[in-house]
Amino acid sequence: MALSRALKTWREGGPAGEIVDSKPMIFVTDSNRKEAQKLIDFRILGETPGLSGRTYAVELELAYPSERLKAEYIVVGIDPLWIFRREDYELLMHWDHHMSEKYKTENKK
Repeated sequence: MALSRALKTWREGGPAGEIVDSKPMIFVTDSNRKEAQKLIDFRILGETPGLSGRTYAVELELAYPSERLKAEYIVVGIDPLWIFRREDYELLMHWDHHMSEKYKTENKK
């Protein structure tokens, strides 16, 4: 399953974005990840009702800082597959996005 592959990649220290050598190609969008925070373990709780794509509830165990939380991921597409953390998907659907402070500073006119 693509979501499991994406979460295993994160657990192994991989960043969000393209999952290298994935077939079909997988892209992950998760702006809620904190830079130094690591994924220790995860449990896919199952598919949940969603308005689009396939939506899954996931329990995440994180470190640095230590945290246990539930998140939802939405899987969209065929090839490529896009995996969005629910919050990112909602921003996309509303034509909004997070801009890093670096981006804001570099693009001030």
